[in-house]
Amino acid sequence: NARIAATAQTNGGTVLIPGNVSGACLINTSITFDLDVNLTFENGGRISMASATTATIRGSVAAPPVHIFAGAGNVVFGADGWESQGARVDKVYPQWWGALADGATDDLAAIDKAVLALVDRGGGQVYFVPGAYMVTDGIHCRNNTEYVGAGWDSIIRARSNSNGNLLCKSVASDPFPFTGIIVRNLRWDGNRANVSYNTRGAAGATDDEYQNIIRFNQVSNSRVEDCYIHNAVMNGISIYLTANNNVIQNNRIEDIGKVEACPSVGGCSWNGIFLEANVSRNSILHNKIINTKQAGIIVEGPVGNIPTDNIIDGNSISGTIEYDGIQLLRGGGASANYSRRTRITNNIVTGVNDATNQCIRVSANGGSVMSPLISGNVCFSNSGGGILIADSGVVGATVSSNVVTANTGVGITVASSAVVSSNTVSNNGGVGISVTGTGVTVSSNAVTGNTGVGIAVAAGTDVMVTGNISLNNAGGNFTDTGTRTIVSTDNIFAASFTPISVQIGYTATAAAGSTIMANNVTQNSGSVALTTGVWEVWGVASYVPDAGTLFGRCGQGINTVSATLGAQGTFTDHQLPSANQNTFDLTTPNNLLTLTANTTVYLVTRCGYTTANVFVYGNITARKIR
Repeated sequence: NARIAATAQTNGGTVLIPGNVSGACLINTSITFDLDVNLTFENGGRISMASATTATIRGSVAAPPVHIFAGAGNVVFGADGWESQGARVDKVYPQWWGALADGATDDLAAIDKAVLALVDRGGGQVYFVPGAYMVTDGIHCRNNTEYVGAGWDSIIRARSNSNGNLLCKSVASDPFPFTGIIVRNLRWDGNRANVSYNTRGAAGATDDEYQNIIRFNQVSNSRVEDCYIHNAVMNGISIYLTANNNVIQNNRIEDIGKVEACPSVGGCSWNGIFLEANVSRNSILHNKIINTKQAGIIVEGPVGNIPTDNIIDGNSISGTIEYDGIQLLRGGGASANYSRRTRITNNIVTGVNDATNQCIRVSANGGSVMSPLISGNVCFSNSGGGILIADSGVVGATVSSNVVTANTGVGITVASSAVVSSNTVSNNGGVGISVTGTGVTVSSNAVTGNTGVGIAVAAGTDVMVTGNISLNNAGGNFTDTGTRTIVSTDNIFAASFTPISVQIGYTATAAAGSTIMANNVTQNSGSVALTTGVWEVWGVASYVPDAGTLFGRCGQGINTVSATLGAQGTFTDHQLPSANQNTFDLTTPNNLLTLTANTTVYLVTRCGYTTANVFVYGNITARKIR
């Protein structure tokens, strides 16, 4: 001990911890290894800190991910001025403190020691080599700490009858709030079949005593990305209280919510991603959410809270969704409580399996929801309705450029002031667009083939209907029982379509639902019927792999010939990452087509892969330019 201390304090250089000794090198007093000291561990070398002692390491450590720190004392890195002199250790392994990652042993203590060892240096990276790390409670969060794995073979799994969230552990002694947390390339397994709702046994249990897999409670400026999150007792990811400026992106979130009924205390929620309370400027981007007991994504502002400027963009929600695909809610209470400027854009939702629920629901529920944007989404093949603006407390909504098709219920329902424009609403099991609100503008929508009326103004007041095409709807193409409805002369309400009526600037959009692709077989993934003239046509194909799929090359293009990729320049071709469970949205080139007769134009796709399945969703858009 004395020799190690003297070397560390006065000489610099390398301190070698040998591996050919019996047991660990015991250190009985606190010790500091300065910036110029390299602490090197031979294979099997280990130091053991006695109780109430601390080893402060300011220099570097050379050791593989094996057990090198033992004892009841502490090991910390980089205290006192490391910022000005250069960081030495910024990456640690739970194995350094004895984690086994064997799928059986409780590794929580070792993981927490790794996290806490980085606190004095201002944070760093805890790296999880492949293996299954079992935990009996939540892992601690700390500022500027990264939790990084090698991919989905780096697994953090709840042990049977474990407590609370997997990350972050919520205890009164933790120094909330936190910032700068990064979670990346890990698989998080809630083991919901073997974990009860609340094993602490406390009456009136809090949300943090139930299991959310990742719980950002008062966590800001942080990220969760490229993770596989599944088998949750409650929510996959919970963003809660004053949690701002977080990014949740490119995750696969699957099988969320325990099957058994919720106990009577504490309450339960079972959502893929849940943003709740004063949460602002969070971005939920390009996640794939499959099978949730409640909503895929929900933003809710309970009484006294104001969610503001959150973005939900480019997510895919599918499988069995027991509630709405995406919800924007006020949790009830006085009208002074409200939600502001949520953007729900470019998401794909299918699989909502309850007739009372929606692809996308916006509801003020006694409060106010201000200026939500619902744009560019695809809602198809849901057992309920498409897009619901539910009540008059929703103020200033914009519902634009969405594709709402083949849903069992009403396509778009608007019960408040809103602009509903440039949507494609087709083949739904009810009314295409239903308006019951005041001060609604319905413009430039294409509404076709719905079971009910195409556009129905029912009890709405001061509604403007302009520039729409409503064709071939079984219940009629337009009805008006509202008050002071203005219907302009540029609407087309007809049983058939007259080509001469298509003017320059008209945009046609069509979406195709999920189909399983055959390996390397060219197929149609959407089509649009166009009239004579010059059209700019493009499309987007979304490829959604099952677990275990190995990708090859995928191509997508525009052609007037069915199920055929055309000449060079009409399609794009991509080599996708082989073992990747993310959804890929690939765009065709913009094609300029001169049509001398009414023509069907196709979005054509082809994808090579092995193992499991690939689903494809298509969206084709055409704009007349001459």
